[in-house]
Amino acid sequence: MRYIIFMLIFISILSSKNSQSFISAGIIHQNIDDFDNSQALHLCFSYMDFSKFGFDFGYAQSFYKAKNKKTGEEKNFSALYLFPTYIIPLNNSTAFKAKAGYAKNESGDDGLGYGVDIIFQVNQKSGFSIGFQKMNREINYFMLNTVYKF
Repeated sequence: MRYIIFMLIFISILSSKNSQSFISAGIIHQNIDDFDNSQALHLCFSYMDFSKFGFDFGYAQSFYKAKNKKTGEEKNFSALYLFPTYIIPLNNSTAFKAKAGYAKNESGDDGLGYGVDIIFQVNQKSGFSIGFQKMNREINYFMLNTVYKF
């Protein structure tokens, strides 16, 4: 909960500047080595202060604990991340976003995470994205998000 409060304060500070910022929310399918797959709620703030460079600040809250396939141990794989990003526009309504940075995992190893998104613009203020994130060597996220532009 404290991560979400911090994230909302952070968003309000950055969105006051004259920049392009987006918020996305959606569902993640968590694929975790040696654990049963689980799902999570995803919230991400994207801040673009430069033409194609920016960063993503996101949080994924697992709906339930994943169970180890061998031992039966249960773990929560919620995560917080900060990724510098680079956006490549493909046409007027589609873009490709690459990202890499630091991921803090509740029950996994912290460290390097990376991912890609393909973003589809539906109208001036909204769209959706499909993405993949590798949160560490054992956690993969497959994401479907709704994107809103500030």
